Amino acid sequence: VFEKYPWAKKYERIIRRRAWILKSLLGRDFTGVDKLCRVKVLIDNASLASQAVGPPLSNVEMIWNGRTFPEFGRKMFSLPPLALQEVHPKDSVLGRYANPDGNGLREQITYPRLIREAFQDKWWNTEAMTPDGFTQMEANFTLFWGLAINMYESTLVSDQTPFDSFANGDHEALSEEAQRGLKLFLNEGRCINCHEGPEFTGATVSALRGARSNETDFIEFMEMQRGPEAFYDNGFYNIGVRPTLEDLGVGASHPQLGPLSYTRRRQNGQDVDQDIHVPHGARVAVDGSFKTPGLRNVELTGPYMHNGGMKSLTEVVQFYTRRADFFKQNMDNLDPDVDGISELQENPEDIQAVVEFLKALTDERVRHRKAPFDHPEIVIMHGHSHVSGGVALDDGRTLPAVGRNGGPAIKTFVEILDD
Repeated sequence: VFEKYPWAKKYERIIRRRAWILKSLLGRDFTGVDKLCRVKVLIDNASLASQAVGPPLSNVEMIWNGRTFPEFGRKMFSLPPLALQEVHPKDSVLGRYANPDGNGLREQITYPRLIREAFQDKWWNTEAMTPDGFTQMEANFTLFWGLAINMYESTLVSDQTPFDSFANGDHEALSEEAQRGLKLFLNEGRCINCHEGPEFTGATVSALRGARSNETDFIEFMEMQRGPEAFYDNGFYNIGVRPTLEDLGVGASHPQLGPLSYTRRRQNGQDVDQDIHVPHGARVAVDGSFKTPGLRNVELTGPYMHNGGMKSLTEVVQFYTRRADFFKQNMDNLDPDVDGISELQENPEDIQAVVEFLKALTDERVRHRKAPFDHPEIVIMHGHSHVSGGVALDDGRTLPAVGRNGGPAIKTFVEILDD
């Protein structure tokens, strides 16, 4: 208005004031100017969302060199959802939207429509453009992508295992052998020291942050396998699978971000949301340490260890029974609980009992991909067999679409090897 009618400039204050009053009363903007501005969005305990926004801009995972998230969003908005994938008509989430005549969803189901239905309109409902020519919906695609995946993944809770039934009072849910394995897991094996809580790992929000993110316990001061006590990252341990210097794990540093370890960051004076002092020169034992994995459905997640060096749960329990493979080499950073389990040595029956307990952490809904673990058709890249113009052409393996009632059982790694 003021550019088109310069004479109105002297009345700008009155015009804007009245437009503001009208907007307040009617919920509409009468200034003729929709302004976009950058804002920070901090969502408590949303690490799944943070993790989800990494792969889309990775040129080795999902996108071409140099693309941005708004560009990615613009391309996605132009495409039919799941256009190349079959959606099972009985999919627990998408079944009612499935295209009855082919792949993907019904024609009227688009990504912009889904965003408008799922998110508050203040994040997408303006005609203003960003300085670089993107719509508000395109500019905020990072938010939509991350939160959508965060919310979906948060529904995948596998809490219907034989162990859960046993813990809830059904003492016949575990065999006598599995119950003996549970006792060994809790006592002689000391497995619970690292694999604690309902998730069977100490590297969780509930273990490290408490109910809210201001109750943090990232860094601990603990006795190690040898020498004086040391500071370390809680939930990350060096267990001697390989020599420490072969793979530093959380002890490594990023060229731009610096140390991966909370302990080393704190020692360097950085704020890590925990009120703990790590003096300069204090012993830090984080090199060669890796995140403690959760054990739910561990029967289905082989091969095991961070390098995939063990094919079966039996090999894993045997490893802890005999003690770390690189015990002496890793001594400076080695966890004190990996010095062998004398009660299991020369005792294959008790080793098998621990294995049976670990198998009791399998949720049969996961094994058979029943709701909420069903999914549309998925193509997984599996190496390459041809090269064209210097570019390797990916080979894909297709996982068929599965509905809420599930499908054939997922095979363990050992069963796949036996095939």
